[in-house]
Amino acid sequence: MMIGAQAGLNDESISGSNTWASGGKIGFDLGGNIQFTKDKLAFEGDLLYHTAAYATSSNNVLNTSVTVNVTSLSIPLLVKYSFYKTYWAEIGPQYSSILSVSNNDKNYFKSSNMELVLGVQKILNHHWSLGLRYGLGLSDLDSKYNNVYSDSWKTTSIKLYASYRIM
Repeated sequence: MMIGAQAGLNDESISGSNTWASGGKIGFDLGGNIQFTKDKLAFEGDLLYHTAAYATSSNNVLNTSVTVNVTSLSIPLLVKYSFYKTYWAEIGPQYSSILSVSNNDKNYFKSSNMELVLGVQKILNHHWSLGLRYGLGLSDLDSKYNNVYSDSWKTTSIKLYASYRIM
């Protein structure tokens, strides 16, 4: 069993036909992980404080562009496979629970989100590793609050992270 700390930068965006601008702003993840390994297979669970910033397009219902900051608690549960020496492939679901939304816009978002996470990790030494993950939203974030927005909001993200093994 390995226990570690993790920090990373992410670029996340929300797709939505007329609501969201393409691309997001850089956010961060900070948290910890636990991993169980047997030969070339491993199971890892993370608990991460996650921030993201999304820009609305100017052709939305408000006719203006606004940045919406979202913080959430994310829990990826990943199966890992060592495919070449110190390289690991990662795949699994990630559940996120929204903690806060700026501009009093929390009513427009559902309280949680599911993503499919795919990634690769490079073990640098006994303590440090670097990784890259891609997340594809599986659930619709639009709460359909007051029927203001009618399109489906799904996330896509890319994350670069460093992990430090404590024990």
